[in-house]
Amino acid sequence: MGVPAFFRWLAARYPPVMMDLLEGEERGPYDAGTEASLVRDTTGQLEARWVQVENLYVDCNGVVHPCCHPEGPGAVQPATEEEMLDNVGAYLDRLVAAARPTKLVYLALDGVAPRAKMNQQRTRRFCSAREADEAAAATRELLARRGHRPAAKARWDHNAITPGTEFMAKLAAFCRRWAESLVARCPQLSVIVSDAATPGEGEHKIMDWIRRSQADPDRRGERHAVCGQDADLMFLSLALHAPRVYVLRERVETRRKPRGGGKGGPPPEPRKAFGPPRLQYLSCQRLRRCLIGDASLNAAADGALPFPRDDERFLDDFVLLCFFVGNDFLPQLPSLSIPDGGLDLLLLLYRRALPRHLGGYLTDEATRSPSPAGKVDVKRVAVLLSVLGELEPEILRRRAKRDTGKPDTGKPDAKTDALVGLAASAAADYANSFAALSLDDEASRRDPTAAEAAETKALVERALAAHAATIEKAFAAGGKPLDLGAKGYRERYYKKVLAHGPPASGNLETDVTAMVAEYWRGVRFVAEYYHRGCASWSWYYPWHYAPLAADMAKCVLKSPEGLKLAYSKLVRDRPIQPLQQLMAVLPPQSAHCCPKAAAELMTSEKSELASQYPKSFPLDPNGKPAGLRWLWVALLPFCDIDRLVRVFGKRVAPALTEGERKRNRNGPAELVTARRLEDLAEDAWHDLPRDSPIPGSVKTSAGGGASLACSRVAYSPPELPPNAPPRRAGHDAPEDALADVRDYANASARAPRLPAGPESIDRALRAMAGLDKPRGPPRVPCRYFAKGTCDKGENCTFVHALPKPPPPAKCHKAPKILTKPKKPLEAGAKVFVPVKLKTKPPKAAS
Repeated sequence: MGVPAFFRWLAARYPPVMMDLLEGEERGPYDAGTEASLVRDTTGQLEARWVQVENLYVDCNGVVHPCCHPEGPGAVQPATEEEMLDNVGAYLDRLVAAARPTKLVYLALDGVAPRAKMNQQRTRRFCSAREADEAAAATRELLARRGHRPAAKARWDHNAITPGTEFMAKLAAFCRRWAESLVARCPQLSVIVSDAATPGEGEHKIMDWIRRSQADPDRRGERHAVCGQDADLMFLSLALHAPRVYVLRERVETRRKPRGGGKGGPPPEPRKAFGPPRLQYLSCQRLRRCLIGDASLNAAADGALPFPRDDERFLDDFVLLCFFVGNDFLPQLPSLSIPDGGLDLLLLLYRRALPRHLGGYLTDEATRSPSPAGKVDVKRVAVLLSVLGELEPEILRRRAKRDTGKPDTGKPDAKTDALVGLAASAAADYANSFAALSLDDEASRRDPTAAEAAETKALVERALAAHAATIEKAFAAGGKPLDLGAKGYRERYYKKVLAHGPPASGNLETDVTAMVAEYWRGVRFVAEYYHRGCASWSWYYPWHYAPLAADMAKCVLKSPEGLKLAYSKLVRDRPIQPLQQLMAVLPPQSAHCCPKAAAELMTSEKSELASQYPKSFPLDPNGKPAGLRWLWVALLPFCDIDRLVRVFGKRVAPALTEGERKRNRNGPAELVTARRLEDLAEDAWHDLPRDSPIPGSVKTSAGGGASLACSRVAYSPPELPPNAPPRRAGHDAPEDALADVRDYANASARAPRLPAGPESIDRALRAMAGLDKPRGPPRVPCRYFAKGTCDKGENCTFVHALPKPPPPAKCHKAPKILTKPKKPLEAGAKVFVPVKLKTKPPKAAS
């Protein structure tokens, strides 16, 4: 999912990073003989040019969803799963024709995710099922009131796009067939298919492969195009420290209202189910240059730092700060939101605090690791958050004042709270209202026409919007307002927050310290996940809300026990099985996607797991309006994975069929190549030759996937060296560089809208000096240099010096006691002689 509104923020700030891909007739007469993608800057300042891409990576989940259930006005829904797979194949063909890779195509489907990600997937799917039930109830009511029959065919369940389902097995088989047909047409290409059987999210499997291949210096000049819509890909691309990376994505329309389909306007034009007509590249090289050269972000751009400058660490700091405004593993801090200027404020504080108060980069954990990528210095981040904590009351007061200007949020009338009533009122208010019909007259009902079905769908959307507004009002009327920012808001906030999490101890400060320390562990988890891979498959943040920024700083800077808990080790364990994750994230409405024994456990009220599948759960708007219902906090109980695994092994595993057992295995990816690999020994891993277009190792099996045109074998990526990931992989491509460095900046951009006043910001920055004294560069010796294995050279942030030998032992003589000479007594001076008093011995005990 990524960070909400981040791409819009980035594209508005740095327009040169975006480039349009030209397709079809736009490529001109050289289309057939040119194996390169043709791009044109969105600014219109430069002419079209060719970009040669060696490797194309596709996050297939971002492709499958719009191909299976396209959204938007005029979108044509596929009728069958076969038509969905055909749409996927057509979209993949389009991507290959636009990017024109010369070596590799990597197809990555989501596998088993870390536990921290499962909570987000579970919430999203439960909310999706809830909204689908509401839409179905409103649709039935409206169709009945209009004299129409309800739809005979059930809606296709979008939750089938989850690892372990039968549909995902069909999709994986289709991707293998598509890969074989592509290799048959283009023998110079190799295709890696990493399906749902390989653990990990699709985009992270892609980045892990790039990171491993870039460890070879001979491959660092290759260009990579990564296709996906998530903002995560921008962070992951920056974390690679590889300039020659492009993020291939669909163009995002910034206008609020779609063309056509409104009242009095022309109907929307139907579009194909496999994507809009325009694709775009986001140049990671240009994005790096924009960020590094932006003096409003990078303190080293126009001034000296009291420690060595390192632009790679600055980029890591930028990625880390973006995590605080939203990610898939941790809730965002209450005072930070991109639409409210939260990211601009955080970057401003970082810019002004880095040269004076931090003493080093946030991701330069100098005392713990010689390879700082993905390692967070918690105390430095806490110093920055302490300034945000000073501004937090004002930010929350401003937001509360803004929200109070909205219409009355009193308790709604109970009669209008029913969704079917809202649907009926929406239909009655419509301009082309229909005559009232009897709901019992089923014989006179008929099937709706296409226009009537579209009109009914619009009415349902209006009814759902009204229903969301009623939920928002009911939540506001159900409890006392928090009055965030007012006196005593901290206690009121944590009283609400701690009620939805692990059992509280009864001591507020103890519970807050435990919550804050776990959030710090989550920050470390996310940073390592984006730079090095999954640090723990079982860790998760067990609360629905984030702590306050002031407590984040206080726990680390003023509590040694809190700092120790924040640095507690993350357990490196193994992922669970696909069918176990399927039961953990799917709601009971989607139990048909699971094996029969699992479906009974999910739907039966007497099941051992009945408490894990509530039929209803509260929604907290958390300050978000009804129009942004997907940003509300779903107070859904976290799934007890240990209990689920025990019940699965006892009740579900013995009843699985052979096909279900096959879907429940975790395994390697597969390589499809035109090279003949039948001569390799079976059931053993073999390293690919040095001249192979891709690195790694393969394993053949009896009756494998060999055909006349290609070979299909199990594939494993190359191993990472011990001192990896590299600080920088490759150099800038000259064709992507702008002639004038001033073109990287957006001179016409408006000043950021900050959520706090400038006087408050200056006052908070002045108060920072009292929390942490300026620290100079770290003077820690490099332990790898002493062993002769450090490959950083001058870029190493540690001291390259051999340890000094211990001093020789010395003989210690007894110290000489010096006494002061006594002064002669004056005549008549009194001399006091101490008298020893006699004491009686104690009486013997009787």
